Formats: sequence, C-alpha cells, structure tokens
Amino acid sequence: MKRIIGAAAAVAALAIPTMPAHAADSTTTTVTRGMQIVGYDRSVATAHGYTIKTDSEGHEYSVKNGSVQPNTSVTDPGDCGSSTATITHIGNHQATVSTGFVLSGIDGFAVDYNWNLSVLDNWGQTPHHWGGGLATRRSWSSQPFNFKSAGAGPAWAIVESGSSYAILIDGGVCYSAGPAAEDYID
Repeated sequence: MKRIIGAAAAVAALAIPTMPAHAADSTTTTVTRGMQIVGYDRSVATAHGYTIKTDSEGHEYSVKNGSVQPNTSVTDPGDCGSSTATITHIGNHQATVSTGFVLSGIDGFAVDYNWNLSVLDNWGQTPHHWGGGLATRRSWSSQPFNFKSAGAGPAWAIVESGSSYAILIDGGVCYSAGPAAEDYID
C-alpha cells in the first residue's frame, strides 16, 4: 500500500505545473521625462492657420491667425508634454519594451512625429524607429515589442533625445528629453 501511495504522489508531483525561477523576478521600469519646444516648422504652422513671429529678444512663438496673443503652449518653453520609456523583464534573457509621448497645452496636438528608441545591453544596441502623420493626436505609444538579450545583465530602453519629436499643429517642434529605463535581464 505504501508503494502505491508513494507512486501516486510521484505522479501527482509531475502533473503540478511549476513556475520558472525567473517569473517571481519579473519587473517593470518606466521612466518619464519632459518634452520641450526647440523650434518651429513654418510650413506646418501656415497649413494649420498659424504664423510664427519673433519677439524683441529673438525668441520665436506661434500665433493663431487673427489673434494677437501667442499660444500658451509656446509661452512656457520646455513644457509641451512628456515622454516615456518602459522595459519589463519577462525571463529567459527577454524583456518587453515600449515608448510613447503625451502632449500638453491648448494646441498640443501632433500632426507628425519622428521617434527613435534604442535597446542596449552588454552585447550591443538594437535601434527602433517610428514616424509619420498623426492626424492631430495628443498622444502616441508604440506597441510593446520583445527584446532578446544574448545573456544575463542590465538592459536599457533609451529614447534618443536628439531625434525624437512631435510636430504640433501650431508648428512647434516638441523634442523628448530622452528618458532611459533600465532593468536586469536574466
């Protein structure tokens, strides 16, 4: 009888699914940084009923045609939105990665964008690019994608600040400050 119970226990143990050791270590890191108007696209501004002017100190600003006041989204330089980078360790030397932005201000609607994110680890760099028309949207986010590392170690999802931006309806070019999210991939 003891042999049957022992054999039954062994079979039952084989039937119980076990979680991989790394599942408990699953983590998500999201970093958010601001976005800043760094210039204007005059053709976009004109196409949407705005004029780009220059004040007495040489700073450009956007004005809705027929209005005498500058747009509030441009009078607060450095405050046109926020951008994020997210990395989630999922085990087996893998992570999911995503990125995006949310715009602010009265005229914080994007008509176009160019976005670059690189995933770096001890074995190299994997660039990702998105871009194109947005039909006046306040936000954009990538679909999460899988990243496979060659081995265990730190990995970073980095929005490239010099080439990641949204072009606003008033012509403002709103650049990301380049958030970088880090996680340990094993």
